[in-house]
Amino acid sequence: MLDLAIVGGGPAGASAAVYARRFEMKTALLFREPGGLISTAHLVENWPGIPSISGFELGEKLLKHARGVGAEEIFAEVSAIEKEAGGTFLLRAAGGKEIRARAVLLASGTFPRKLGVPGEAELLGKGVSYCATCDGPFFKGKRVAVIGGSDSCCNEAEFLADLAEKVFLIYRREELRAEPANRARVEKNPKIEMILSATPRAILGKEKVEGFRFERAGKEEDLKVDGVFVAIGREPMTGLLDGVEVEFSERGEVLVDEKKMTKTPGLFAAGDVVPGIKQAIIAAASGVEAVFGAREWLRKSN
Repeated sequence: MLDLAIVGGGPAGASAAVYARRFEMKTALLFREPGGLISTAHLVENWPGIPSISGFELGEKLLKHARGVGAEEIFAEVSAIEKEAGGTFLLRAAGGKEIRARAVLLASGTFPRKLGVPGEAELLGKGVSYCATCDGPFFKGKRVAVIGGSDSCCNEAEFLADLAEKVFLIYRREELRAEPANRARVEKNPKIEMILSATPRAILGKEKVEGFRFERAGKEEDLKVDGVFVAIGREPMTGLLDGVEVEFSERGEVLVDEKKMTKTPGLFAAGDVVPGIKQAIIAAASGVEAVFGAREWLRKSN
Protein backbone atom coordinates (compact mmCIF):
# COMPACT_ATOMS: atom_id res chain seq x y z
CA MET A 1 0.00 0.00 0.00
CA LEU A 2 1.46 3.31 -1.12
CA ASP A 3 0.84 6.63 0.59
CA LEU A 4 0.85 8.36 -2.79
CA ALA A 5 0.73 6.91 -6.29
CA ILE A 6 1.80 9.42 -8.94
CA VAL A 7 0.60 8.72 -12.47
CA GLY A 8 3.06 10.35 -14.85
CA GLY A 9 6.83 10.72 -15.13
CA GLY A 10 7.14 14.29 -16.41
CA PRO A 11 8.01 17.54 -14.58
CA ALA A 12 4.81 17.51 -12.50
CA GLY A 13 5.13 13.88 -11.45
CA ALA A 14 8.89 13.89 -10.83
CA SER A 15 8.79 17.14 -8.82
CA ALA A 16 5.88 15.81 -6.79
CA ALA A 17 7.82 12.62 -6.05
CA VAL A 18 10.80 14.58 -4.71
CA TYR A 19 8.61 16.48 -2.25
CA ALA A 20 6.58 13.42 -1.30
CA ARG A 21 9.76 11.64 -0.32
CA ARG A 22 10.95 14.68 1.64
CA PHE A 23 7.72 14.27 3.60
CA GLU A 24 8.60 10.57 4.06
CA MET A 25 5.58 9.40 2.08
CA LYS A 26 5.80 5.95 0.53
CA THR A 27 5.66 7.01 -3.10
CA ALA A 28 5.79 5.48 -6.56
CA LEU A 29 5.87 7.01 -10.02
CA LEU A 30 3.86 5.07 -12.59
CA PHE A 31 4.59 5.93 -16.19
CA ARG A 32 5.02 4.56 -19.67
CA GLU A 33 7.28 7.30 -21.05
CA PRO A 34 10.12 8.47 -18.76
CA GLY A 35 10.34 12.24 -18.58
CA GLY A 36 6.91 12.87 -20.06
CA LEU A 37 6.28 15.29 -22.91
CA ILE A 38 9.31 17.46 -22.06
CA SER A 39 11.63 14.59 -23.01
CA THR A 40 10.56 14.98 -26.65
CA ALA A 41 11.59 18.66 -26.83
CA HIS A 42 14.59 19.44 -29.02
CA LEU A 43 15.82 22.21 -26.72
CA VAL A 44 14.57 23.68 -23.45
CA GLU A 45 15.78 27.23 -22.91
CA ASN A 46 13.37 28.51 -20.26
CA TRP A 47 14.10 26.23 -17.30
CA PRO A 48 15.46 28.53 -14.55
CA GLY A 49 19.17 28.08 -13.89
CA ILE A 50 19.82 26.06 -17.03
CA PRO A 51 20.22 28.31 -20.11
CA SER A 52 19.93 25.44 -22.59
CA ILE A 53 19.36 21.69 -22.29
CA SER A 54 17.76 18.99 -24.40
CA GLY A 55 14.32 17.90 -23.28
CA PHE A 56 15.49 14.32 -22.98
CA GLU A 57 18.32 15.29 -20.65
CA LEU A 58 16.06 17.47 -18.49
CA GLY A 59 13.55 14.65 -18.17
CA GLU A 60 16.33 12.27 -17.16
CA LYS A 61 17.63 14.70 -14.51
CA LEU A 62 14.17 15.12 -13.00
CA LEU A 63 13.62 11.38 -12.71
CA LYS A 64 17.15 10.82 -11.41
CA HIS A 65 16.43 13.28 -8.61
CA ALA A 66 13.18 11.52 -7.70
CA ARG A 67 14.91 8.15 -7.84
CA GLY A 68 17.74 9.44 -5.67
CA VAL A 69 15.44 10.37 -2.81
CA GLY A 70 13.77 6.97 -2.80
CA ALA A 71 10.74 7.26 -5.07
CA GLU A 72 9.88 3.91 -6.63
CA GLU A 73 9.48 3.71 -10.40
CA ILE A 74 6.88 1.43 -11.94
CA PHE A 75 6.94 1.16 -15.72
CA ALA A 76 3.27 0.65 -16.43
CA GLU A 77 0.53 2.29 -18.43
CA VAL A 78 -2.32 2.95 -16.01
CA SER A 79 -5.67 2.23 -17.65
CA ALA A 80 -8.05 2.96 -14.76
CA ILE A 81 -8.24 4.56 -11.32
CA GLU A 82 -10.96 3.32 -8.96
CA LYS A 83 -12.01 4.29 -5.43
CA GLU A 84 -12.42 1.21 -3.21
CA ALA A 85 -15.04 0.73 -0.52
CA GLY A 86 -12.49 1.29 2.25
CA GLY A 87 -11.44 4.66 0.81
CA THR A 88 -8.20 3.56 -0.81
CA PHE A 89 -7.49 3.69 -4.53
CA LEU A 90 -6.94 0.84 -6.96
CA LEU A 91 -4.89 1.58 -10.07
CA ARG A 92 -5.18 -0.92 -12.89
CA ALA A 93 -2.32 -1.15 -15.37
CA ALA A 94 -1.46 -3.10 -18.49
CA GLY A 95 -0.78 -6.81 -18.02
CA GLY A 96 -3.21 -7.11 -15.13
CA LYS A 97 -0.95 -5.21 -12.73
CA GLU A 98 -2.74 -3.63 -9.73
CA ILE A 99 -1.38 -0.95 -7.41
CA ARG A 100 -3.09 0.34 -4.27
CA ALA A 101 -2.58 3.72 -2.64
CA ARG A 102 -4.12 5.92 0.02
CA ALA A 103 -3.94 8.94 -2.30
CA VAL A 104 -3.34 9.44 -6.01
CA LEU A 105 -1.84 12.29 -8.00
CA LEU A 106 -2.80 12.36 -11.65
CA ALA A 107 0.03 13.97 -13.65
CA SER A 108 -0.61 12.06 -16.85
CA GLY A 109 -0.19 15.06 -19.15
CA THR A 110 -1.62 15.13 -22.64
CA PHE A 111 -1.74 13.28 -25.95
CA PRO A 112 -1.42 14.76 -29.48
CA ARG A 113 -4.41 16.40 -31.11
CA LYS A 114 -5.23 14.96 -34.52
CA LEU A 115 -5.65 16.88 -37.76
CA GLY A 116 -8.70 14.85 -38.72
CA VAL A 117 -7.95 14.81 -42.44
CA PRO A 118 -8.03 11.88 -44.89
CA GLY A 119 -4.85 9.82 -44.83
CA GLU A 120 -3.82 10.73 -41.29
CA ALA A 121 -4.95 7.54 -39.55
CA GLU A 122 -4.17 5.31 -42.53
CA LEU A 123 -0.55 6.52 -42.80
CA LEU A 124 0.27 6.71 -39.10
CA GLY A 125 3.70 5.16 -38.66
CA LYS A 126 4.17 5.26 -42.43
CA GLY A 127 5.30 8.86 -42.57
CA VAL A 128 2.75 10.47 -40.24
CA SER A 129 4.17 11.26 -36.81
CA TYR A 130 3.39 13.35 -33.72
CA CYS A 131 6.96 13.39 -32.38
CA ALA A 132 9.93 14.78 -34.29
CA THR A 133 12.54 13.67 -31.77
CA CYS A 134 11.10 10.15 -31.85
CA ASP A 135 10.82 9.70 -35.62
CA GLY A 136 12.94 12.48 -37.13
CA PRO A 137 16.03 10.28 -37.72
CA PHE A 138 13.99 8.24 -40.24
CA PHE A 139 13.80 11.30 -42.49
CA LYS A 140 17.44 12.20 -42.98
CA GLY A 141 17.91 13.92 -46.32
CA LYS A 142 14.17 13.89 -47.06
CA ARG A 143 11.40 16.47 -47.39
CA VAL A 144 8.97 16.84 -44.50
CA ALA A 145 6.02 19.01 -43.50
CA VAL A 146 5.37 20.24 -39.97
CA ILE A 147 1.80 21.31 -39.26
CA GLY A 148 1.14 23.96 -36.61
CA GLY A 149 2.26 27.37 -35.39
CA SER A 150 3.09 27.04 -31.69
CA ASP A 151 6.40 27.07 -29.82
CA SER A 152 6.50 23.27 -29.78
CA CYS A 153 5.86 23.24 -33.51
CA CYS A 154 8.79 25.60 -34.11
CA ASN A 155 11.01 23.37 -31.99
CA GLU A 156 9.93 20.36 -34.05
CA ALA A 157 10.75 22.20 -37.28
CA GLU A 158 14.19 23.24 -35.99
CA PHE A 159 15.01 19.71 -34.92
CA LEU A 160 13.95 18.30 -38.26
CA ALA A 161 15.93 20.95 -40.15
CA ASP A 162 19.11 19.38 -38.74
CA LEU A 163 18.16 16.10 -40.40
CA ALA A 164 15.93 16.67 -43.40
CA GLU A 165 16.75 18.17 -46.78
CA LYS A 166 13.79 20.56 -46.53
CA VAL A 167 11.18 21.41 -43.91
CA PHE A 168 7.84 23.04 -44.76
CA LEU A 169 6.15 24.69 -41.80
CA ILE A 170 2.43 24.88 -42.60
CA TYR A 171 0.04 26.95 -40.50
CA ARG A 172 -3.57 27.97 -41.05
CA ARG A 173 -3.14 31.55 -39.82
CA GLU A 174 -1.26 34.54 -41.26
CA GLU A 175 1.37 34.53 -38.54
CA LEU A 176 2.91 31.94 -36.21
CA ARG A 177 1.70 32.20 -32.62
CA ALA A 178 5.05 31.10 -31.17
CA GLU A 179 7.18 33.26 -28.90
CA PRO A 180 9.24 35.87 -30.81
CA ALA A 181 12.55 34.10 -30.10
CA ASN A 182 11.30 30.78 -31.47
CA ARG A 183 9.65 32.45 -34.43
CA ALA A 184 12.83 34.35 -35.31
CA ARG A 185 14.96 31.19 -35.33
CA VAL A 186 12.55 29.46 -37.68
CA GLU A 187 12.38 32.46 -40.00
CA LYS A 188 16.19 32.63 -40.22
CA ASN A 189 16.69 28.93 -40.86
CA PRO A 190 17.42 28.48 -44.61
CA LYS A 191 16.10 24.91 -44.59
CA ILE A 192 12.67 25.89 -43.27
CA GLU A 193 10.04 27.33 -45.60
CA MET A 194 6.85 28.71 -44.08
CA ILE A 195 3.50 28.27 -45.79
CA LEU A 196 0.97 30.43 -43.97
CA SER A 197 -2.79 30.89 -44.28
CA ALA A 198 -2.95 27.27 -45.42
CA THR A 199 -5.72 24.91 -44.29
CA PRO A 200 -4.83 21.18 -44.18
CA ARG A 201 -6.99 19.04 -46.46
CA ALA A 202 -5.35 15.59 -46.79
CA ILE A 203 -2.22 13.52 -46.34
CA LEU A 204 -1.43 11.78 -49.61
CA GLY A 205 -0.02 8.33 -50.24
CA LYS A 206 -0.92 4.65 -50.32
CA GLU A 207 1.76 2.55 -48.61
CA LYS A 208 3.62 5.59 -47.26
CA VAL A 209 3.35 9.39 -47.18
CA GLU A 210 3.90 10.90 -50.61
CA GLY A 211 2.50 14.39 -50.17
CA PHE A 212 0.40 16.90 -48.27
CA ARG A 213 -2.65 18.75 -49.60
CA PHE A 214 -3.68 22.14 -48.30
CA GLU A 215 -5.98 24.96 -49.32
CA ARG A 216 -4.75 28.52 -49.68
CA ALA A 217 -6.58 31.53 -51.12
CA GLY A 218 -9.44 29.28 -52.18
CA LYS A 219 -7.24 26.86 -54.16
CA GLU A 220 -5.97 23.41 -53.24
CA GLU A 221 -2.25 22.72 -53.58
CA ASP A 222 -0.28 19.48 -53.32
CA LEU A 223 3.17 19.46 -51.74
CA LYS A 224 5.54 16.56 -52.30
CA VAL A 225 6.90 15.37 -48.93
CA ASP A 226 8.06 12.10 -47.39
CA GLY A 227 6.79 12.78 -43.90
CA VAL A 228 4.16 14.81 -42.05
CA PHE A 229 4.69 15.86 -38.43
CA VAL A 230 1.53 17.07 -36.71
CA ALA A 231 2.03 19.62 -33.90
CA ILE A 232 -1.33 21.37 -33.46
CA GLY A 233 -1.73 21.01 -29.72
CA ARG A 234 -2.57 18.31 -27.25
CA GLU A 235 -5.56 16.93 -25.31
CA PRO A 236 -5.61 16.11 -21.56
CA MET A 237 -5.10 12.41 -20.87
CA THR A 238 -8.11 11.70 -18.69
CA GLY A 239 -9.59 8.45 -20.02
CA LEU A 240 -8.39 6.55 -16.96
CA LEU A 241 -10.74 8.55 -14.72
CA ASP A 242 -13.98 6.85 -15.78
CA GLY A 243 -14.15 4.99 -12.46
CA VAL A 244 -14.00 8.08 -10.22
CA GLU A 245 -16.05 11.25 -9.87
CA VAL A 246 -14.34 14.32 -11.33
CA GLU A 247 -15.37 17.50 -13.11
CA PHE A 248 -13.89 18.82 -16.33
CA SER A 249 -13.34 22.21 -17.93
CA GLU A 250 -14.63 23.05 -21.40
CA ARG A 251 -11.22 21.95 -22.72
CA GLY A 252 -11.48 18.58 -21.01
CA GLU A 253 -9.00 19.44 -18.25
CA VAL A 254 -9.50 18.10 -14.73
CA LEU A 255 -10.92 20.70 -12.35
CA VAL A 256 -9.23 20.95 -8.94
CA ASP A 257 -9.48 23.14 -5.85
CA GLU A 258 -6.73 25.37 -4.44
CA LYS A 259 -5.00 22.31 -3.00
CA LYS A 260 -5.12 20.51 -6.38
CA MET A 261 -7.72 18.01 -5.16
CA THR A 262 -10.48 16.82 -7.51
CA LYS A 263 -14.11 16.21 -6.58
CA THR A 264 -13.06 12.76 -5.34
CA PRO A 265 -11.35 13.11 -1.93
CA GLY A 266 -7.77 11.84 -2.03
CA LEU A 267 -7.48 12.18 -5.81
CA PHE A 268 -5.28 15.08 -6.87
CA ALA A 269 -4.25 16.36 -10.31
CA ALA A 270 -1.44 18.59 -11.55
CA GLY A 271 0.52 19.60 -14.62
CA ASP A 272 -0.84 19.86 -18.14
CA VAL A 273 -3.91 17.80 -17.25
CA VAL A 274 -5.37 20.72 -15.21
CA PRO A 275 -6.30 24.24 -16.39
CA GLY A 276 -3.48 26.75 -16.66
CA ILE A 277 -0.45 27.76 -18.70
CA LYS A 278 1.18 24.73 -20.28
CA GLN A 279 4.84 25.11 -19.35
CA ALA A 280 7.18 22.60 -17.73
CA ILE A 281 8.14 24.89 -14.86
CA ILE A 282 4.48 25.53 -14.02
CA ALA A 283 3.72 21.82 -14.20
CA ALA A 284 6.55 21.15 -11.76
CA ALA A 285 5.22 23.76 -9.33
CA SER A 286 1.67 22.43 -9.51
CA GLY A 287 2.95 18.92 -8.78
CA VAL A 288 4.57 20.24 -5.60
CA GLU A 289 1.37 22.06 -4.62
CA ALA A 290 -0.54 18.81 -5.03
CA VAL A 291 1.83 16.99 -2.67
CA PHE A 292 1.29 19.62 0.01
CA GLY A 293 -2.44 19.11 -0.46
CA ALA A 294 -2.10 15.32 -0.36
CA ARG A 295 0.03 15.46 2.78
CA GLU A 296 -2.59 17.57 4.56
CA TRP A 297 -5.44 15.33 3.39
CA LEU A 298 -3.65 12.14 4.47
CA ARG A 299 -3.00 13.56 7.93
CA LYS A 300 -6.67 14.46 8.38
CA SER A 301 -7.91 11.11 7.05
CA ASN A 302 -5.82 8.99 9.44
